Amino acid sequence: GTSWSGQIKAVGEESIFTLFTGAIVVVNEGGSQTLTIANQSLVVTSFSSPPSVPFILTGEQLFNIYGDALRLTNPDWFDDEDNFDLDKIAPEAGSRRADHGGGAGFDEAAVQLEAGGVDIGGLLGSGDLLDGTQLSLDNFESIEELVGMGPQTKLSVNAIIDPESGNLQAFEVVISLDQPAQQPVTITYEIRPGTATATDTGLPGDVDFIGSGTGTLIIPTGEMSGSFSVGVVDDDVIEGLEVFIVQLTGADFADISPAFSSAVVVIQDDDIGIVSLGNITAGGVAASGNVISVNEDAGSVSIELVLDKALAPGVDLDIDYVITGSATQGTDYTTDAVQTATFSGGTTGLQPGAIVSIVIPIVDDGIFEPAESLTITLLSGSSNVVIDGSVGPITINIDDDELPLGFEETEIVSLQESVDGVEVENASLGVTGGSGTYTGISFDAVQSDFEALGLTSGGVPVLLSIPQANVLVGTVGGESLFTVTLNADGTYSMSLSGAIDHIGSGGELLSQIGFDLAFTAIDENGSTAAGVIPVVIVDDVPIAMPDEIELLAPELSAYDIVFVIDVSGSMLSLVAGGTGNRIDAVKQAFSSVLDEYAAMSRAVNINIIAFASASSVVFSGISIADAQAFINDPSNLVPDGTTNYAAAVADDANGAQGVLEDNLANSDISGFNQVVYFASDGAPSTGSGVPTDGGNQWQQFVDSNDIEVVAVGIGSGTDTVELANVENFGEAPIVVTDPNDLEATLVGNIPVVEVDNVVTSGSIDLPGADGGTLTSLVYDAVSYDVPLNGDSLEVTTNLGGMISINMLGDYVYTAPQTATPGTIESFEYFLTDGDGDVSSAVLSITFIENNAGSLQASSAFAPLDGAGFDGLFEGTGADDILIGTLGNDLLQGNGGNDTLTGGEGADSFVFTAEDAGLVHITDFDLDQDTIDLDQIFDSIGLTLEQQAGALTVSEINGMAALTIAGAEPLTIFFDNFISPDQQVINDIANSLRGDES
Repeated sequence: GTSWSGQIKAVGEESIFTLFTGAIVVVNEGGSQTLTIANQSLVVTSFSSPPSVPFILTGEQLFNIYGDALRLTNPDWFDDEDNFDLDKIAPEAGSRRADHGGGAGFDEAAVQLEAGGVDIGGLLGSGDLLDGTQLSLDNFESIEELVGMGPQTKLSVNAIIDPESGNLQAFEVVISLDQPAQQPVTITYEIRPGTATATDTGLPGDVDFIGSGTGTLIIPTGEMSGSFSVGVVDDDVIEGLEVFIVQLTGADFADISPAFSSAVVVIQDDDIGIVSLGNITAGGVAASGNVISVNEDAGSVSIELVLDKALAPGVDLDIDYVITGSATQGTDYTTDAVQTATFSGGTTGLQPGAIVSIVIPIVDDGIFEPAESLTITLLSGSSNVVIDGSVGPITINIDDDELPLGFEETEIVSLQESVDGVEVENASLGVTGGSGTYTGISFDAVQSDFEALGLTSGGVPVLLSIPQANVLVGTVGGESLFTVTLNADGTYSMSLSGAIDHIGSGGELLSQIGFDLAFTAIDENGSTAAGVIPVVIVDDVPIAMPDEIELLAPELSAYDIVFVIDVSGSMLSLVAGGTGNRIDAVKQAFSSVLDEYAAMSRAVNINIIAFASASSVVFSGISIADAQAFINDPSNLVPDGTTNYAAAVADDANGAQGVLEDNLANSDISGFNQVVYFASDGAPSTGSGVPTDGGNQWQQFVDSNDIEVVAVGIGSGTDTVELANVENFGEAPIVVTDPNDLEATLVGNIPVVEVDNVVTSGSIDLPGADGGTLTSLVYDAVSYDVPLNGDSLEVTTNLGGMISINMLGDYVYTAPQTATPGTIESFEYFLTDGDGDVSSAVLSITFIENNAGSLQASSAFAPLDGAGFDGLFEGTGADDILIGTLGNDLLQGNGGNDTLTGGEGADSFVFTAEDAGLVHITDFDLDQDTIDLDQIFDSIGLTLEQQAGALTVSEINGMAALTIAGAEPLTIFFDNFISPDQQVINDIANSLRGDES
């Protein structure tokens, strides 16, 4: 059933063979090629030139080369190219015969389109190409120019088959003549190895036949043929298609026909290999059975395939397999793109029992996945190998070595309430296992742990809402109190903007409140886990800190007093309800004023000017008694005449301005406080008022020299406009309608006043996030409630001073008339916040001597010079250990990680801008030691108002510690306070000192 075209034209040239039906093997010394597909074509060269393996042509090559192939079939074919008809190809069945150009049992050729849409029939297209070719044997022989007239030899080869086993035993080579020999014919021949050899090299399948080299065959007279045999070795080695060549090399008394001078003998291997399973290892550990389990971190699974027969060099056996299952290639395991296992003979072949391994790397992806498996199924092999029937599919179960999604160590968020709000970012959810990528993470709709607490803020319930799946908000009265956000990277953030009431179910105050917020997460592999965020909110209690105020002790001042008294005739007017006239009322009032100055002054200089139509100085002296005697003498200050204000304040020897200028120039009374008392009962005469043309020279003089003027009008007839020209600019004169009230009006004192705010200045009070207010004040062991309506509490002190203070901490302290330097006024005040937390501190006011630096209310506010301390200990920029004495010491580390020990006494620990390490104070005494932060605050530029928010006293690493915003990384540890309670934290805060300036 094979049909084909083409044959070798001459030795050493190329030929084209085209297969139409069936199959054909084309062989030369270079190798062999099998044609099995209709219309396949190949090129083959003869054995006598260095041949190449026959190779199959592509469609494009066929277009370019097939014309030459047709010439080989019929050399005259293209004599008349116009007659070349591609549509006439019609192969017909027929037996091979000497006068036919090719084919054996021709059948209708299969049609197969080649490149360009043209089929092989179109390329060969001739109606009689294979049916009536002119290339007969006779024509061929004539072309080859045969010589000689003797018998023509023919060469044929027959297979010798063992009738019992059916196996090939040998080849019989028959040399025949076309006519009987007239005499003995001697034929020489050569058996040439091709891919089959007769040489033993020690490699598998190296000996394929027996009998190599040259030989001689004699055909006796009268005979027409002779034969010899070549034995075939049945070696049980898997080999490819192999050939050797029988070549007639010479003949005596006969001619060798070129058409039949050689034969290519093909040995088709009948050995079929069987592949079975060998060892199976997973991660280097042996496994058995058709179902094995491996951990994801095993690395790889190796499956050995064992070949039972030897394999000749150059021969490959392929075993195809497929992998199926729930595991995914590339993410769970990796294999080659072509899933084929190959036994390769290479250059030396393989011995029986050769092994090839299917290695499947297992990917350890770090992602939790459900159980997965893959199954390896061997499908088929090459034509000369089969798979052992006992080999079934092998299933590998991959056990994930990652943990399922979980939340085991979620970071606790602890938020300290703050008036400025507080926030924690990127706290860990404590994710364990899972794929690491979430398809959903959300808060649970029901937060039972939180709801059970019934929390309030300022007495208003805290309500929860979930505006987004991953965002939970706590609100009070519609305003956000806290927000918690779940992040896709396995962290969460929480911000707290207000305060929560820290009141227990029994009404007790709680230092902190904790609750859990539940959430659920799903990763990309569908693994689901529930977790909680543990939240702790620490109560921000108010911290009242000591306020220490320094005042100059009220000192008896010296006064330069000028009395300017109206003695015009109107001053004789009687005082209703009194015992005298107006001048008597003035004398009595000024005498009483001098009594007040006698009690509150250490020295005086007194001038009395009497004016009517003119002005004159009627008394000058430094004795209050003498001045009173002059005033009370009935013969002095007798009213008469008109009123002249201009003369009274004139800048001359008898006018007030002239007298005051002389006193200002008098060094004996330098520093005296100058006071002018001006008393008149009426308006000045026309043209006699205080001159104001070009400005009020008198007012300009007294104001520029800080001279206090007390202008008093007596009676209802006083001209207040004119009197105002006598008073300091912008101040209203005093009008006493009833002269009987004059004395009481003029008698007064000069107080010393200090104004401050307890809460926001001084030594820095912290009212707390719950809104602390000042609720009570204790003075001299007596407790006073501070009004909560904004009114001030007023308390008179034992020294005669007064403090006025309100709920916000605003206070005014009025000093007593006198106070001995070193005297201290102390007031303890209490701050109470919204949920009932209380803190107290002391406001102390110390009176000091004028210009006396040695008397300080608190040495912490003094420059660091060691004055007043028993020991001054200063460190370096390195790590120092400073140890104080038994007295009151001052210790300053000056940078580095220092250790400070104060010892006995009231010690002051001073910190500077150089301090930026971890400082440990080993023996801090809450009752008497202090922390001086003045230089720290100055270096980072904090105002008094900003200092409050910069300080944090808390527990760090199990110890009480102080941190200062803006002074990081400085941390001050109080080593003797382990696990401090809130009271200790408050007491440490009360020991902090800032700058009073």
